[in-house]
Amino acid sequence: MWAAGRPSSPPFCGGWRRCWSMCGRVAKTLCGVVRSLCAFALLTTLAGCCWTSSTRGATAELPALPVLTSLQRLEHNGTPGLWMDSRDAGTLALWIRTATGEAE
Repeated sequence: MWAAGRPSSPPFCGGWRRCWSMCGRVAKTLCGVVRSLCAFALLTTLAGCCWTSSTRGATAELPALPVLTSLQRLEHNGTPGLWMDSRDAGTLALWIRTATGEAE
């Protein structure tokens, strides 16, 4: 409602000044909660990344890439793809296991 050119105060606040101060406190509380959650998510992610990278050792390197001599491009029923013989497939599988740490 309008009274003398000014809006009347909201009935649930008891006055505009009090209403704005309540909204300010709620906004500050929400911002604090959101900041805390963001910090928690960042620290959790950082800790997980550091732990997984340190489990293989600081100087762990990938093994040399295998040479797949039988690898050929092909198209089967209009779908492009690659083909290799069983020897190269075994070499590639062993390299993947070694690179991921499964062969240890």
